[in-house]
Amino acid sequence: MRHSGEALTTLLPLLLSALTITVIGCGPDVDDSGTPEGMARVAEELLESGRYEEALEAWRGLLERFPEHRDTAEWHLGESRTLLAMGMADQAFQSAARAEQSARFPSTLGRARLLQIEILVAQGRNEEALGALTGLSMENLDTTDGARAESIAIAVTAEVGTGLLTRARQDYSGWLDLFMLLELEHRSAAAGDIEHALLYGAEIDRLFPDARDDYPRPDISGPEKPFVALLMPLTGEGSVWGQEVARGAELAFARFADLYADAPELVQLDTGGATGSEADLFSSVVANPSCVAVIGPLTSAATLVVGRIAHENGLPVLTPTATSQDIDEMGGFVHRLVPACGDEAAAVAEYAVRQDGRSRIAILHPYNAEAVAEAGQFQRTAERMGATIVAVEGYEVGDTDFRDQIRTIKSYSPDAVFLPVSAWDAIQIAPQLRFYSLEVAIYGTSGWDNEMVPRLGEEYVEGAVFTVSFGGSSVY
Repeated sequence: MRHSGEALTTLLPLLLSALTITVIGCGPDVDDSGTPEGMARVAEELLESGRYEEALEAWRGLLERFPEHRDTAEWHLGESRTLLAMGMADQAFQSAARAEQSARFPSTLGRARLLQIEILVAQGRNEEALGALTGLSMENLDTTDGARAESIAIAVTAEVGTGLLTRARQDYSGWLDLFMLLELEHRSAAAGDIEHALLYGAEIDRLFPDARDDYPRPDISGPEKPFVALLMPLTGEGSVWGQEVARGAELAFARFADLYADAPELVQLDTGGATGSEADLFSSVVANPSCVAVIGPLTSAATLVVGRIAHENGLPVLTPTATSQDIDEMGGFVHRLVPACGDEAAAVAEYAVRQDGRSRIAILHPYNAEAVAEAGQFQRTAERMGATIVAVEGYEVGDTDFRDQIRTIKSYSPDAVFLPVSAWDAIQIAPQLRFYSLEVAIYGTSGWDNEMVPRLGEEYVEGAVFTVSFGGSSVY
């Protein structure tokens, strides 16, 4: 018994402690209705149950009693949502603005701005809503609020004018740009403006490469007839050449349309001189079934990139200016209009010997890789056809005095001179040939193909023969 009494004496304090814990754990919740947190919970319950006047009184009571509390921004949001539910939009907007001003956390700031935007939309103030959306950061919103913001963006961009959308994009770079571009793409497609629809689509592909998973391309029917896309820099770097190509293409298509009723349309797409823009635009063109071919791009590098896409999709591409021979290896859908340097020299040698009967020819060329290669090809072709190359003279790039070279050439009594030179050099050399009494037939390559040659070369270049990019009667 002594041992049992001692055990009971030892165990009793532990039992009492356990009982105390059990009573406390099973007792009623502590009433916190007098605390700010408890009052905010009550206000939220009143709002959710539709007891708006009581909820508004509760929110305002909180703000009055605890003006320095860390949750005042949340209470202003509750006040704003309550006022909006009561149809008091202007006051709701002011409360949401106060919530934004007093927000201590990014998430609260994001929700306050989003609520202001929703109020603007509810009031039909879509232009103001668009401006407010540009200041909204998606990083401050959770997944649910982010989805709401995107839905609002889709609705707002559909309601404002095209001019405003275009202007809004000029100085903005952010998440909203996708929805402005999508709307502009949709409007252009609906209006049959295939050029701008493709341009906007290419910009979407460049800036938001994953956007097509959620927002597919619009149905772009394009012109009633099939079209050929001209992919050139019409503004920005390279636009001088791009515009020249565009004018030539316009002339060709206009003449073709006069002869054939089913002539395709020409749709000009401005790459803007931006590196990589050709591939984005080309991807948009490929997706359009009305496109039957593409003229462009301007450079060899861009053509090599576009050419791979063309080969994969079976869309013919003709570049009028690219010169790389690697283009010739890209398959049957990719072609270049400018022939290789050797082909130009061979073509003009064939013409000079066979067509004009020249038998004693001199060559004057600058010391650069292209001109040296052309001089060599011309000499081999002309000699193979029976002509004699009586002299080959060179000069340093940038030289303007050719007296010594011309006097040397003259001493061999040629009947023609081959000048694989630029247009600028051509108008420097031709008058000097006449000055030093070397009056012979003149032949050149496509470097002469520039309007300055007849304009500045005047009578000294009259009768000169040079190659251009394409001749239907030539085997080259």
